[in-house]
Amino acid sequence: DMEDILLITAAILADDERVAAQVRRQYRWFVVDEFQDVNPLQAVLLKLWLGGRDEICVVGDPRQTIYTFAGASPTALTGFTTQYPEAERIELVRNYRSTPQIIEVANAVFPTSAAGVRLSAQAPAGVPVSFRPQADDMAEADAIAAEARRLHDGGMPWSNMAVLFRINAQAEPFQEAFGAAGIPYTLRGVEGFFQRAEVQQAVALLRAAARAATDGERPLTDEVRNILSGMGYTDAPPPGARSARDRWESLRALVAMAEERPSDSGLAEFVTELAQRAENAHAPVADGVVFATLHAAKGLEWDAVFCAGVREGRLPFSMADTPAEIEEERRLFYVGVTRARRHLMISWRGRPSRFLDAMLPSEHRAAVKKKTKKLATAVDSLSEDDRLVFERLKAWRLDRAGQDRVPAFVVFTDATLAALAEHRPADEKALLKMPGIGASKIERYGDAVLEVLSDVSG
Repeated sequence: DMEDILLITAAILADDERVAAQVRRQYRWFVVDEFQDVNPLQAVLLKLWLGGRDEICVVGDPRQTIYTFAGASPTALTGFTTQYPEAERIELVRNYRSTPQIIEVANAVFPTSAAGVRLSAQAPAGVPVSFRPQADDMAEADAIAAEARRLHDGGMPWSNMAVLFRINAQAEPFQEAFGAAGIPYTLRGVEGFFQRAEVQQAVALLRAAARAATDGERPLTDEVRNILSGMGYTDAPPPGARSARDRWESLRALVAMAEERPSDSGLAEFVTELAQRAENAHAPVADGVVFATLHAAKGLEWDAVFCAGVREGRLPFSMADTPAEIEEERRLFYVGVTRARRHLMISWRGRPSRFLDAMLPSEHRAAVKKKTKKLATAVDSLSEDDRLVFERLKAWRLDRAGQDRVPAFVVFTDATLAALAEHRPADEKALLKMPGIGASKIERYGDAVLEVLSDVSG
């Protein structure tokens, strides 16, 4: 793999002076981009390439070091002039991507003493950054879907928007909310497109049809639709579970690729193109809102960015304990904020992240404090009997989360369990009225929840 290649190359340069001399004659000047992401092995190889020379230029941002788990460190960049004392340091402070309002928030993520530069916006002024506390995960997803719809109605393409979150498990409520609202979306940073089971099955069917058919019998797009209909494909997205929607999105992407081909293209040519794309890992780009983790979003940008789940326990992540780990989480949030060009919305449920302390307006802080207190008392206000039901539901949730290998909040939040314990719905219609419960939650957990409530009520 790549690490082995680097190790072997470094070993050759270190052990064979003739090879090292030839390489150094052949490659003299080095420019390294994203230098904050360099790991120790890459640094050793770079030093061996240089062979004691200082003909090197590096570019990077210590505030975007988010791969320490792979060995990267901000000191690779901040300590560069210690290794090369004669190096000239040039600060690139002008930001041409984002509005002044977004840059103000980005600068506020870090204390003034933190390493890195404070950005200076060059773009025209835009709309204020939106801070949105929400009651629960589904309310947050619904609010973001509504804002995405508003921006789209104003002329912004879906593909110019992104919803960013800390971990992949946070995508579920957004998939449910966007699906219910009829908003197209695409997942980034998950399983490779051509490695998906449904895509491999579809490509196999298309390949078989290409062998048996004569090109020109019908338009390519119609032919592809007809073949994929055997897998259940329809032009309209299916209602219900996330898995069905994900499968449909994959098949729809293949149809969209066929639509982009020249009008005289045949099925055989299309199958050949699919094989080339698969070999080059070139997945189709769908016209949908991008859902991505903060890590997967690095290096990208959109007109509108929704930073979701910016709360304590999620950002910084609950497993980040040391000061160094907390600072990496801060840098991760900074990366998310600086992906936005024109619109930025930051949302959360419960207690807002400490990273928001320096940027929330004073009147907004009071509203956040009031809402947070209200959410915190949802469980405390339960009666003694309701509290017993709540504890039974928590025990069930813990067991189910273990079976599904997901965090407990992905099943249901505490606020949803408190509502269930208080109102004790007896059927699916009543379940739908509970906060944080939609069609996919009922499909996945409805029977089990009703069974638990029936047991405790009986």
